[in-house]
Amino acid sequence: MQVRRKKKYLIEMYSSFYLNKTSLIIFGLSIILLMIIFLTSIESNISRKMYEINYESIINAYFNECFFAATLIIAIFSIFLGSMEGITQVSKFDAMFVGNNNRFDILLAKIIAFIIIDYIFISIVFLILFLIPTIKFDYFTFKLEYLKILINIIIWSNFILFISMIISLLIQNYFSPLLVFIYYFLMKLMSDSSNKRIKNYVNAIFPQIYLNQNLSINFTFGTFYVINLIIIMIIVLNIIYSRKNLKNS
Repeated sequence: MQVRRKKKYLIEMYSSFYLNKTSLIIFGLSIILLMIIFLTSIESNISRKMYEINYESIINAYFNECFFAATLIIAIFSIFLGSMEGITQVSKFDAMFVGNNNRFDILLAKIIAFIIIDYIFISIVFLILFLIPTIKFDYFTFKLEYLKILINIIIWSNFILFISMIISLLIQNYFSPLLVFIYYFLMKLMSDSSNKRIKNYVNAIFPQIYLNQNLSINFTFGTFYVINLIIIMIIVLNIIYSRKNLKNS
């Protein structure tokens, strides 16, 4: 019971640390920006008759436009969140708990704190994304199968989150989020290549998510492939973190 309380305390401490003033401002501004994009993506001047005839194309146009904006903002937020690991104050914060906890417990607490914050952010984005067409379009109804979109986006964002953590631990300066974003942007450009071999290579090292016409999301090599990559990154994170000098960083 005492061990469980310690772990819970660590998670709460790191959650409160990462949800600082700066991250809350970025969190709020990102949500407001996406709300504006989602609202302006709806064709407001369309007639009722035209809406009934072109219902599917209007819905698909809305989700295609919003999906691109949502995934971009989510990726940037995940990069920012994971890159907080490279801030010097975080290392000093870690050093306070080294004596009474093993390093993996500290790392696990940080990972859980990151995932919780990321999950809250993505859930709000997801809610707004589907709430707007539910209110605006008479024929659109939310289906439980759409929750698969939420799950896959969370898995994808966690992948980006862990990449940011690894790079920030290795570099440990404020340039790490920029490097991760450049890497993300290059992989995104290459994934749009008409060359299937290049596209598969990119998706093998940096999985991309694709929105289908039936409002489902898929990975080129499947969801379990991405989960396996995440497990490998957690192992790499543990190796890097176990060798990090927390006292003097």
